[in-house]
Amino acid sequence: MKPSIFDFSTKTVVTISIAAALYGVIGLIGIPVGPNVQLRPSIIVLRVLSQS
Repeated sequence: MKPSIFDFSTKTVVTISIAAALYGVIGLIGIPVGPNVQLRPSIIVLRVLSQS
């Protein structure tokens, strides 16, 4: 029988929760670069935490 892919440890669930909260809060911030263009630092959170 194959192991379940939904078998998460507590550490994994906490990390995902913290990443989601950071993404939500930092997603409110946008640095205007030009007309109708914003730099969103929340994308960096996804990239950094997906490496761990």
